[in-house]
Amino acid sequence: MAHARRLHLHARVPQDVPSALGDVELIDRVLVNLVENAIHHTPDGGSVSLTCFTSHSKVVMQVSDTGEGIPEGDVPHIFERY
Repeated sequence: MAHARRLHLHARVPQDVPSALGDVELIDRVLVNLVENAIHHTPDGGSVSLTCFTSHSKVVMQVSDTGEGIPEGDVPHIFERY
């Protein structure tokens, strides 16, 4: 999907990020949804990044893109089911 739209995909996972316990299938589903949404909302030639880091003793995975972003009025509802 990204290749067809000439998007640049970046992943940054430093070796010093510790392992974390969690539901692998659920984490996979969340990351796939976030990356697919980022690809869908990024214009041709843009970029999508997945970054992993630690913050306050927690492992954080962040998906970012060069798309239009989420409208401010929708932000409070992004975790609600449709």
